[in-house]
Amino acid sequence: MTKKEVVFLGFTKDYHKMECDSVSDLYNTTIINIPAFFKLFKIFNIFGFNIKNIFEKKWLYNKLNSFKCPIVLMMDNDRYINIMKGREGLKIILIRDIDNKVSKSLLDEFSIYSFDSFECEKLGYKKYKQYNSGYNYIVNSSFKLKYDFSFIGRNKGREKYLNDFFISLDGSYKYDKLIIEELSYFKSIISSIPFIKQKKLAYKDYLDRILSAKCILDIVQDGQTSETMRLTESLLANRKVITNNKRILDHELYNKNNILYLREGKNIKNKINEFMESDFICYDTDIILKYSPRYVLSSIIESEIQ
Repeated sequence: MTKKEVVFLGFTKDYHKMECDSVSDLYNTTIINIPAFFKLFKIFNIFGFNIKNIFEKKWLYNKLNSFKCPIVLMMDNDRYINIMKGREGLKIILIRDIDNKVSKSLLDEFSIYSFDSFECEKLGYKKYKQYNSGYNYIVNSSFKLKYDFSFIGRNKGREKYLNDFFISLDGSYKYDKLIIEELSYFKSIISSIPFIKQKKLAYKDYLDRILSAKCILDIVQDGQTSETMRLTESLLANRKVITNNKRILDHELYNKNNILYLREGKNIKNKINEFMESDFICYDTDIILKYSPRYVLSSIIESEIQ
């Protein structure tokens, strides 16, 4: 039986390759990303004549024309969405960041999936489980414990909670905290040029570092209601999680031994002591498997081609 062709658009990160590789035995998979140098064409935009978009569209369509009726799975990236408008075929938008607002009007032309329950209910998107890109790496690795708590991520309004939390520990626990710098538009262009070396934390290095703690802090942004990738990474590695996401109390992965909900980071030491002293309760394999990229992505694709 001939395998379906699946083209991944905008999957630019190192962990995106893990996601695509997870289904490569099920489909003929190809990752296509528009080269970063096309962004430089913006300087030639004159009188509203968007030269950059014209060249990007021509380049991408030439690539896609080499496939016969591919399934196109794309990130929630305006750059790719705008180019793909009007092109025939099965087109799936995967919302991976709740900060990226995808217009409901696109539902007439695209299948849109989001991991956020509230967003799906409000806008009519289809729901998928927030999969864990590093599923196979975590399953096949062992992580040496060095800390009690860890947080690695961008600020996004989290810093006050984190500062309050670590102050509340009063020196009783060891912790690791890394706030990752937000890249400006110019830096994002430079960082995507292959021959220019940039200081980046590779995804596997991120996992090695964050999972070296017994408990991971999962601080969500205002308005986020569903599970995060950080949550599923942690639980798969048998690490406890502290979160400010109240919706987690109704989640299928919730277990009071494994997950502690704290609305804010102040005056919490007694709760933390009790939580950290409890044993981690391992999950059944069939439950945690549903958060692997292979299970989630293949489920999305199969549901669309039926």
